[in-house]
Amino acid sequence: MTKILASFLFLTTGISLALDNDPDCFNSTFALLEAQLVDFISGNTAEVKEYEMCSGTEVDIGLPDMNFASFSGGDYPLVAARPNAIISCYGSCILRGGFIQFAAAPNLAVGDNVITGISVENVVVKGFTFTGNVDYTGGGSLAVAAPGDVVFQDCTWKDMVATDVLAVGFNAFVPVVTDSTIEVTFRDSAFKNIKLESVFATNRRQSMSFKHCAFDNFEANGPSFFFWCDGGSCAFTDNCLSNITYGSALFYRDDVPLPAAFNVSNIFADSVKLDESILAEATCDLSLAINNDVDSNCAFEGCVDDIVFDASTCSLIPSMSPSTPVTTMEPTSVPTMEPTEPTSTGLSLGQQPRKVVLVGVFLLMMIM
Repeated sequence: MTKILASFLFLTTGISLALDNDPDCFNSTFALLEAQLVDFISGNTAEVKEYEMCSGTEVDIGLPDMNFASFSGGDYPLVAARPNAIISCYGSCILRGGFIQFAAAPNLAVGDNVITGISVENVVVKGFTFTGNVDYTGGGSLAVAAPGDVVFQDCTWKDMVATDVLAVGFNAFVPVVTDSTIEVTFRDSAFKNIKLESVFATNRRQSMSFKHCAFDNFEANGPSFFFWCDGGSCAFTDNCLSNITYGSALFYRDDVPLPAAFNVSNIFADSVKLDESILAEATCDLSLAINNDVDSNCAFEGCVDDIVFDASTCSLIPSMSPSTPVTTMEPTSVPTMEPTEPTSTGLSLGQQPRKVVLVGVFLLMMIM
């Protein structure tokens, strides 16, 4: 079956494949991406399928060249490239460093063609650890720009130096997604020992939420926000904050140019410090700032309610519930192949000297 599919892909897209027959698990992010593309291009995405990373796998993610035509010094980011997928690790799987560590984009360029219509509805990513230095302007640990809904379950971000960490709806390579088509949820996950130069989590006009997560030992330099809701819908509920040192305000709701809905509730907190010299009015322990005028700077709106200031209460957060079963979705459309000029905008997945080879695949972090 693999040989037949490989022949089909070569004839229709010019892709040359050398895949194992349904491996039990993957020890490369590049190989895991290839397996998703095989299923996506052949239209096998109606049923939920799990792509498991082998326990004990440690991946050093490479850095792109100036044109994002290839990665050097490591493997590729972890990429979601189809709907109805579980991308999992049972044990220990570590993704270290790189320019971006997880990505989802709507288009994949293959040679002179573009695979369009990629979505990530009903995708669960669970059991991974993200770590290392991702302190590159425009980079970060995560960027989601493909339409759909992605749940990160039981994942860990730790021991990280970054400019920004999590971005939904935009990236240095992605114009702001104007339609609200993306939903990203972080559940039962941990974030610890993170040093930033800017914003930890940014949501641009989409939906982004954290629930039952623990945040420990954060430090940000200069004016900055912990969670920036730039339009769309944001939620931060049933979480624990400890040893947090931040700049202007933890939560920033930006209503320009579109209104933002921000639900912040049921927070367990201990040792949270804001820089009052940056936002003089922020006299409470946890503050919410708001920008509702395009010509003004952010202004202090008020203190966040529903907070328990006691480190021991973090244990009162409801225990992690079993992962929500992933349901079977309707078949997605078979991707169209349209000629296009090669582009250097975005992260590229070029050729690697590995057993599994996918020639000429580029991840376009842009909306076509």
